[in-house]
Amino acid sequence: QQDLESLLAELENAQGRGGEELQMGERRLQVLKAEADEASGRRVAKEQELAKAKDDKAECGAALQKQTNEIKRQQKKIADSRKALDHLQDRKNRLHTELDHTQAQ
Repeated sequence: QQDLESLLAELENAQGRGGEELQMGERRLQVLKAEADEASGRRVAKEQELAKAKDDKAECGAALQKQTNEIKRQQKKIADSRKALDHLQDRKNRLHTELDHTQAQ
């Protein structure tokens, strides 16, 4: 009977330790779940941040293209104006030459 009582006491001790280990495991599991939820939330936030950055990049690319097109238009206007100015300068020089020639006669 003493062996049975000793065995029963050992079993109760083991059961107590098993219950404690189970509770520690459940607490650890809750901590791990909370950490996973937090990491998931950070991942979602980073994904949203990345999506916004991609949108911003696309907007900047479109704005840059628009500005590049405007620069090209302005450069063409400047080139056309220079060409017109050169033409007027040539005409002015020809008229001065004709005037000088007419006055010399």
